[in-house]
Amino acid sequence: MRSATVSFLASLALAACEAGTPNTVAAPAPSAPQAPPPVASAAPPAPSAPAASADAGAEPPRHGEGEMVAFLRREAAAMRSELRAPFAQRFLDATAALPAVRTRRVFHDRDKSHWYTEAQAAALSADERAALGTLEVDEERWYDADVSSPLDYARPLDIVSAAGLELGPGARVLDFGYGSIGHLRMLASLGLDLTGVEVQVRLLSLYAEPGDTGSIPGFQGAPAGRIRLLNGFFPSELVPEVGAGYRLAIAKNVLKKGYIHPDRPVPERRLIHLRVDDATFLRSFHKLLAPGGMFLVFNICAALTPPDQPLAPMTDCRSPFTREQWKAAGFEVRAFDEKDTDAMRRIYSAIESDDGQIDLDTFYVLYTLVQRKK
Repeated sequence: MRSATVSFLASLALAACEAGTPNTVAAPAPSAPQAPPPVASAAPPAPSAPAASADAGAEPPRHGEGEMVAFLRREAAAMRSELRAPFAQRFLDATAALPAVRTRRVFHDRDKSHWYTEAQAAALSADERAALGTLEVDEERWYDADVSSPLDYARPLDIVSAAGLELGPGARVLDFGYGSIGHLRMLASLGLDLTGVEVQVRLLSLYAEPGDTGSIPGFQGAPAGRIRLLNGFFPSELVPEVGAGYRLAIAKNVLKKGYIHPDRPVPERRLIHLRVDDATFLRSFHKLLAPGGMFLVFNICAALTPPDQPLAPMTDCRSPFTREQWKAAGFEVRAFDEKDTDAMRRIYSAIESDDGQIDLDTFYVLYTLVQRKK
């Protein structure tokens, strides 16, 4: 089971590759409320078993129901003392509200460009079903989608809180390249209104069952929150659907210089193409923020590829946009390529074994924080 470390694959970059297109003892947590009921999968007639495929045959569940939730609660308690902002600590406490998730199956075609829920697969012809590959979505995969732990968002929330951003009930938050649903679920349980934008088509199938999105029960007196998931290339599309009035926009491990504007050659399939020019992209985010709202670009990277070797784009954590470009779009630049490695190292050192996914001696963290003027 993965700890709260990053896989170093931005979710948009992963989608681009798949589609061939340019992502001390901790203070105790408050006592948990009665465990929420499991998120239940709908029960349509099961489709005929797809033919086994070499890359994605019917993979057995990796962990039992409730195991991932218990694991997240342990890690949240361990890292809690490394965070200073009450809101970031409350975000960790919200692991107590996470429901157990029953294993479900999703299906895909040979090139993984089309994904289906069980109900959707059942509606296909027998020949179409026979050609599908199968992915077992157990509780761990439901919460992290093989990308990263929900708890990786705790430090970003600590940063924006320290910068003076308040996220009260009903506050709108946009996650550009959300990658997985766990952190959205935790924030929604604190009464926030979450919108996740992605280009990974598989996520629409992973999170398509009743209770996955929509209204989310509040945690410890908080009002109900909401989760909306949108699929598409914002801001070249989805502008009306995304809307405006957001207190916070966040892009974690997506907007890296190595993906957007690498200064060394990178294979086309490993790039993220924004589909609009830089100025349009930045102005679009400025427009969606409420006055005083913030946009945080938070990147965690393995050690930068040496200059005499081909660049691994995920290792260049720098902002893809210059300070001057941020300012020209109307933002106040609160921090630019600010180092945050020491803080993240303390957090990662506090939790359970990371199974070798991250080298605590060589990884580094940079963030850029900008604000729409009040």
